[in-house]
Amino acid sequence: MSGRTALLVGHATSHEALAAARDLAGGGWDVHVATGSRRSLAGASRAVRGEHRVTAPDVDLTAFTADVAGAVRASGAEVVVGCGDPELLALSAVREQVPAHVPLADHASVVSAVDKVGLAEATERSGMATPRTVLADDAGLAAWRGAGVVKPRLHWHPGLSGTPSWAGAQLVDDAAGAAGAAGDIRRAGREPVLQELVVGELIAIFAVRARSGAVLALGQQRATRTWPLGAGVSSRAETVPVDADLAAGVLRLLDELGWVGMAQVQLLDAGDGRPRVLDLNGRPYGSLPLAAAAGLSLVSLWLGSESPGPSTASERPAPGADRDREPLFAAVGARYSRTGPDLRRAATERRGGLAADLRESLVAWWGAAHPVADRTDPLPLARLAAQSATSTARSLVQGGRAL
Repeated sequence: MSGRTALLVGHATSHEALAAARDLAGGGWDVHVATGSRRSLAGASRAVRGEHRVTAPDVDLTAFTADVAGAVRASGAEVVVGCGDPELLALSAVREQVPAHVPLADHASVVSAVDKVGLAEATERSGMATPRTVLADDAGLAAWRGAGVVKPRLHWHPGLSGTPSWAGAQLVDDAAGAAGAAGDIRRAGREPVLQELVVGELIAIFAVRARSGAVLALGQQRATRTWPLGAGVSSRAETVPVDADLAAGVLRLLDELGWVGMAQVQLLDAGDGRPRVLDLNGRPYGSLPLAAAAGLSLVSLWLGSESPGPSTASERPAPGADRDREPLFAAVGARYSRTGPDLRRAATERRGGLAADLRESLVAWWGAAHPVADRTDPLPLARLAAQSATSTARSLVQGGRAL
């Protein structure tokens, strides 16, 4: 045992938990995962020492809290990390009832960073640009003109119960289309927002910020392909040199939010010199393996900067002796590929023709970091393949019965 134990809380198929487990194990941590299944994707990894079962916060927050506390006691974890927005927000909300350190800023800062409206307001105060964002209610829809993107304002909040169907971003042509998409999100139990549609390159700044305010790590990535088209995430990405002005703006935003720990801030660059802030991931995120391939163990740096202490610590970062230290920078030229989504993108987008685009996607797989595949840790990919085969077989049987 290393003497440092972390508990990662997420859903059973979480790529984010798997990436975080590999990151932490490489940094000398003992890692346990807590999900809704004892056969989770992360649990198959050689990086994980134990799996624990927890109720999803969407289903029952009280049961979630008790289950996490039990998993902490069973694992001996000294720190607990949420690997999805529901788990992040739930752990932040109940941190005083968790017998381990929850390494986050105060709860109001966490909610503001994840809330689409709160993030837009903080972005404007920091001097950065953001797409126009309004609540997709009657007033917001009545005043809207043109195309936009409808999204859930938050993927979870305290008091919400009942596991929803997935409600992601939807592109709409006008207010009428926005009203329909907003209805879908409401039926999934979430509050919808409507954002201005910005066409451009998806980029991100990722960083680790200590409680002192010191920036421990910094990097920049750009998506070379995204899926779903128009409102998706990186299916392929690469690290690029850090734009000093852009990074300074993002760090101002983190200051404005009082953010502590790891953050990936996603932006759209429309080529007009004003990249727009879209989202902030304040927990392990989908393309985290790219940072690892670029030489940065972000989760290990984050948790390593957190001395064990009361999980209720909520002070805004104060200037410290290490505030002006030079951060570790991500190496330029590392690549990331999420092959399944990229093949679906190629089948739809067909850049240069279907065969050429599919071939390019397969070629891009070699030498890239991946969310699941890892030759030194093959069991998660085997478990994913088995789960996919089972799901496909079940669908075929159900389809046959319907006939």
